Amino acid sequence: IEFMLNNLLHWSVNQQNILNTNKEIFDLIPFASKLTKAYNQTAIIKQIDLRFETELQTFVIESDINSWGIVIRNLVNNALKFTKPGGQVVVGISIQENSAVLDVTDNGVGMDAEQLGSLFKLTEQKPSWGTRNEKGQGLGLILTNEFVSRNNGYINVTSEPDKGTHFKIIIPVAIHHVQTVSESYTIPAEHSVPQTKAGTQSTLLP
Repeated sequence: IEFMLNNLLHWSVNQQNILNTNKEIFDLIPFASKLTKAYNQTAIIKQIDLRFETELQTFVIESDINSWGIVIRNLVNNALKFTKPGGQVVVGISIQENSAVLDVTDNGVGMDAEQLGSLFKLTEQKPSWGTRNEKGQGLGLILTNEFVSRNNGYINVTSEPDKGTHFKIIIPVAIHHVQTVSESYTIPAEHSVPQTKAGTQSTLLP
């Protein structure tokens, strides 16, 4: 309920055009991994393998940290909501030219073409129910789209019923420092075994 109320508050303020875009310098890697880890308990309860993976050790950018927080929380929350027990949600951060890229991928219930077409349209939103009867109004994704647009970014969504959904967020940023270590940081759900990709080292977050 608190999450939904926060989304409603952010949306209301955004509609009044009084929410400023305040850019600051921060490291996106620990920021995104911490936000992902905050959902680890939810993942454990739903028996979902939640992971944060990146090839970057450091990615210091200048961007609107509040917008990034809203986008990451909404996409991770949405992915967990519509993924069944035994499923997986993977959150990733990467670089594409002068932009930061956020990928959130799940193998949950997915969406058909009609659902995809109305995903970011407020007038076409209907109450939806997650795999554990979690109620949603679709406001989180609309808010995500608005904050991405506010930061001159864009969203690409691919989905297939019963196969899962992939959100790709690309936002232009001023890049201050990058360090690549060919390492994947993961947050596995309880009792899961870290998976190692070719050429990477799998490390558990504390």
